[in-house]
Parts: sequence; C-alpha cells; structure tokens
Amino acid sequence: MKPAEMFFYASLFFLAGVFLASFNVGGVSVLALVAASSGGFLWLAEIRRSRKWKTLARLALLILLGCFYFHFRESLSLPRIPLGEETTFVAKVIAEPESREKSQVFRLGLEPPWKGEVASYSRLYPEYAYGDLLRVTGSIKENGYGGYGISFPEVVLLQKSQGSSLMKALFGFKDSLVSGLRRVLPVSEAGFSIAMMFGDESLIDQGFADNLKKTGTSHLVALSGYNVLIVVQGVRIFLSSLGLRRRSFFLSVLVVSGFVLMTGAGASVTRAGIMAVLSMMAKENSRFYSMKNTVAFTGLLMSLYNPRFIVFDLGFQLSFLAFFGVSCLASFLKEKLRFEDRGFCGWKENAVQTLSAQIMVAPLLFFKTGGFSPLAIFPNILILPAVPLIMLLGFIVAFASVISLPLAVIFAFLLRISLSYAESVINLSARFM
Repeated sequence: MKPAEMFFYASLFFLAGVFLASFNVGGVSVLALVAASSGGFLWLAEIRRSRKWKTLARLALLILLGCFYFHFRESLSLPRIPLGEETTFVAKVIAEPESREKSQVFRLGLEPPWKGEVASYSRLYPEYAYGDLLRVTGSIKENGYGGYGISFPEVVLLQKSQGSSLMKALFGFKDSLVSGLRRVLPVSEAGFSIAMMFGDESLIDQGFADNLKKTGTSHLVALSGYNVLIVVQGVRIFLSSLGLRRRSFFLSVLVVSGFVLMTGAGASVTRAGIMAVLSMMAKENSRFYSMKNTVAFTGLLMSLYNPRFIVFDLGFQLSFLAFFGVSCLASFLKEKLRFEDRGFCGWKENAVQTLSAQIMVAPLLFFKTGGFSPLAIFPNILILPAVPLIMLLGFIVAFASVISLPLAVIFAFLLRISLSYAESVINLSARFM
C-alpha cells in the first residue's frame, strides 16, 4: 500500500474513533469493534494473499486512538458552567455578533471562576461588539447540540475593546465593505450579495430564505467551498496581473487566512480555507493533488482542533459530504451521463457537481430536517455560472464604495442585473417545489 493510501485509511479510522466516542459508545463495544475489524481484515489477507489487508488490520487500531483523543480533549476543555439556575457571571464577546430580525446573537467566553463558551440570544439594543467585557445575569441551558445557550439575559457592559487587535481590525474592514454595499444597493439585493460574499444572512428576509431552502440553493449564502474557491482564484489572478506571480502563493495564503477569520471561522469556511491552501501548496510544488487525501487531512486537522465538529456541527457534516460527493462521484456520473465537455456556460459540469453533492447530502438532510427536493439540481444549474460574476462585482462595488461612491454606483448597476437574475430563478423555482 502506498504511503498516500495508508494516510487516507489511517485518517478515516482515527475519525471513526472520534465519531464513536462522540456518541459515548462504551470502551468494551469499541474494543469489540476494533477486534472484529482487525480480524476481518486479517481473514481477507489470508484469502486474497494481499499485504493491503494486513496493513488495514493494523491501521484499524487507530480507532482506539481516536476514541482516546476525544475523551482526552474533553477532559482538557471540560466546561465549568452554572446550569439551570439564574447566575451572574462575567464573560467576553469572542466573535462578531450576529443581528437577526428581533434579536442579536453573540458567543461569550466565560471568565474565571467559570470556563466554557455560551451562545447568548439578546435584545437588539443596546448593540455589543467583539471584545466587549460583559456582566451577564440569566439561566444557562444546554442547547441540544453539545453546546450551551442563554436567552435574553440582563447584560451590563463593563469594558470595551478587550479582544485581539488583529480580529478587531479584520471585523472593522469587513464592516466597511458591508456598509459600502448597503449604501449603493437596495436592502434585498444588498442582503443577498453580503450573504454570498461574507456568509452574513441577517439582511435576508424570511420569505427569500425559505425559497433558498426549497430550491436547495442555501449553500450560496453559507460560504461553502465553492464561494471560497472563487475568492482564492480571484486573488491569485489579481496578484499575477500585478506581476507578483512568485509571491502570489504566500499572499494568497494570507488573504485566505484573513478571509476565514474575518467571516467568523465557521466549520464550513475553515474547511474550505484549509483545502484551498493545500491545493495551492500542491500546485506551488508541482505535486499531484489527491482530492480524497485533502478531504481526509482537512477532516483530521479540524477534528484535532475540535473533536465535536464531527457529530455536533451540521455545517461541517454537510460541507464534507458535499465535497466527498463532488470528488468521488462526479467522475463516475460524468462517465455514465456521457458529459465529455462542460457544455454551454458549463451547465454539464454544474449539473454533475450539483447532482454528486445532492446525492451525498440527501440522507443527512432528510434525517435532520425531514425534507429534500430532488428538483434542486435545476436552479443550481442555472445559477452557479453567475456566482463568480456576482462575487467579483460584489467585491469591486464594496472596494469602490470606499474610494468613490459614484464609481461604486456604476458597478452596482451591473451587480444588480446579476443579482436580479439569481433571485428570479430562485423565486420562480420555489413555486414548483
């Protein structure tokens, strides 16, 4: 077995161990599973006379390592949170707050003597910002997803700007771009554009949000790997046009890292950012790029950082399943459907990739939400070719608004045409689903 293939299977076995431990599967059951797996692989090795199965029998022991690592990390990060009773505690806002129709949501990092993170659902006003130190009074409860939340507590601001200067600067830069888009676009179109570029869905009205779900196009506003890939390619093309081809790799890595942090470093965008960097590293060193190994390595890195991602983060699960679909099923479907070329505006390529992703995420979506539309492939085929243009024009308008508002208005006219097309496809398709 080649080293690359060994790494792939080793990562899968380790992730399987983390997965089992997340469900509190007992130690005896895990040992029995590992023994059965190793025994099965050894039996196949004897029958088929292949060293591959003997290697897999040894690698199956990594399931135990995955289980151990999960419990080890849990013991290190075990939260100390006052649950079920009204308590007053001090906490810091550790991420950019999210504004909703009737509330604002922000993540709190508890200060000693408590330890852990809590999602706070508070009134719209007064507004709070990243780095604010707060005194909070309320009742913390488990939210059912391996986390904790507190609803509409009493909040008193103690100090401002207690967070990282870098994060504050990145959030401030994003806010200036968002404000530029809001100045030159109508509310609905600005909300759609901002959501596609930065993953902030606060300006999208509920009716359009429902249509996105019906048509299977919610990934457009969820900062999926496709969105991040567009950003990466745009940055590299721009840097190359400035004669910075040799430095474009390092600058692109910095831009991608900043973009991931600026947009909240959620599981989906972090996965996409890591995979984009790995892809750039492979091209920079003229090495063969293995999609499945990249997916496995990214999953391994993210589970090492936070083992709870695998079971408790739906976005993490959907993004990985979709990417596995595109990387593993797309070539098979392309061969079976006889799509040898991309087709007009790349519709064949979009159809294959969308269908591959939909097949992989369908069981999970049906299990989690009880709904899935097989017709979602059609609006995706029509909209995906327009996404790079929308994001390109969106960033041009956002940057232009900082330099010259009249210049931004000119590009905003072209952006509105693209956004209107995408919105029309989504709203019309929703009527038939």
